[in-house]
Amino acid sequence: RNYLPPNWSAISTLVTQTGGAYQALGQAVRNLITANAVLTPAQISQLSPTEQANLTVARENAATLEAVSQAALANASNRFASLQQLIQAIPSATDQKGALDLQARIQAEQAMLENEHIKLQELNQSVAAQSLANQQAAQEEAVAGIGSLRTLPPLALP
Repeated sequence: RNYLPPNWSAISTLVTQTGGAYQALGQAVRNLITANAVLTPAQISQLSPTEQANLTVARENAATLEAVSQAALANASNRFASLQQLIQAIPSATDQKGALDLQARIQAEQAMLENEHIKLQELNQSVAAQSLANQQAAQEEAVAGIGSLRTLPPLALP
C-alpha cells in the first residue's frame, strides 16, 4: 500500500535505486530520463560542469515527478475500484456489524487516498522549489560569467 517513498530525500534517490521497495519506481524514473532526453551525450559534453549538473538535476526532477504521478494515478484508480466494490457490498451485508465493518474500510480507503493526494501536492511543491533554485543558480552563474551590467562601460553616443 505504501508505493511512494516516505520523504523527499528518499524520492530524490529513486534514480540510483536498483533494488529495494521502490525498485520499479526507480527504473521508471531512469527510463523516463532516457525517453525525455533531447540533447545527445556529445552535446552535453560541450556544456560546463555546472550546466551539466543543472541539466542532470532538472532531468531527474522531471522524470521523478512524472514517474511518481503515473504510479499515483494507477494506485488511485485501483483504490477507487476497491472503494466501489466496498460500497456495492454494503447492501449485501447480512448484519449491522458487517455493514459497519464495510463502512470503516471505506473510510480507511478514503483517508489513504486523501493522504496520497497530500503527498503528491507536497512532491509537486518540492519539485517546483527545486526548479526555482536551479533557475536562480543558472542566473547567478550567468552573472558570475559575464559580470554585472553595471560594470559595462557607458555607450558612446555620436
